[in-house]
Amino acid sequence: MSEERGRILALAKRIAPASCPILIMGSTGVGKDVLAEDIHRHSSRARGRFISINCAALTATLFESEVFGHIRGAYTGALSDKIGLAELADGGTLFLDEVGELPLESQAKLLRFLAKGSFWPVGGTRERTVDVRVMAATNRDLRSMLGTGFREDLFFRLSVVTLCIPRLHLADVRRIAASLARDTAARYEVKLSMEQIGALSALCASYPWPGGARELRNAIERYLLLYDPKLSIEDNWQALPCLPSQQPRSSPSSSRAPCPAGDLTAHVDDVIFLAVAQEVSDVRELAHRMGLSVQAIYNRLRKFDLQPKQLGRPDTMTEAMSRARGKAQPYLPWLQTILQM
Repeated sequence: MSEERGRILALAKRIAPASCPILIMGSTGVGKDVLAEDIHRHSSRARGRFISINCAALTATLFESEVFGHIRGAYTGALSDKIGLAELADGGTLFLDEVGELPLESQAKLLRFLAKGSFWPVGGTRERTVDVRVMAATNRDLRSMLGTGFREDLFFRLSVVTLCIPRLHLADVRRIAASLARDTAARYEVKLSMEQIGALSALCASYPWPGGARELRNAIERYLLLYDPKLSIEDNWQALPCLPSQQPRSSPSSSRAPCPAGDLTAHVDDVIFLAVAQEVSDVRELAHRMGLSVQAIYNRLRKFDLQPKQLGRPDTMTEAMSRARGKAQPYLPWLQTILQM
């Protein structure tokens, strides 16, 4: 498992027993819903329901009816009482997938529910109270939407703990593929040895997965649906009617471009130094963050013609940062290749 994903999973394990809201962020297909269900299974609410809502598919009116329910006659077509998903999740977890797609009107109703733990069914005359843990997920940058497309007060209600899931690394693919193969094989009653599962996960790790964990899960399920025990793992893979559309990963030695000549360490370090300097307002704090002496910090500032009073002010460092980025630019493709291995 990659170090970054390992840190996220360790944090998820620590917070699972609590009942605080959790916001899970990450690009499409990285497994936000899988992580949410895993947190639920390891929480004190594991015996309760895990109810998932696709917020992207709900209009403002439909959201209120689906989440809080309605009573008969509340609106045209409401022919009977309906229990909302929030009430069905009582004692368990309510998972709001793609929460960044919620209309502002729905966000206001959700905020009120999070603040009080109670709600009014559409057309109802009695307030109802439930005990649910709310988790939300999004592939959007909610911070950039604050004040325009997403309510700031709702964001801070949801993000008591924020988990940012990184894209799949090769080590993650191996681990996830092995876990999915075990679970899916048991579901379809396909007998696979540990060696066969290892071979299948290694095969999966030889392909990039732009669709993330979801694409990987679909490929493994398709594989086990059509699995022929008379064939080898590799032959079963090649026999699939639709292999992953992309080419297998090239070996690192053949796909990685050589590092450009020059002082890589110095140029990248300059960008890092200036980025941190924009976030702190004190020389001692900058020294602590960079692991340098105070005198070394003064020397670095003089190198960029900067004064200590300019720390924490990005607007005064624009020119220095622009020069540093320009010098580091030739190394970025090479660094990106290394980080994605």
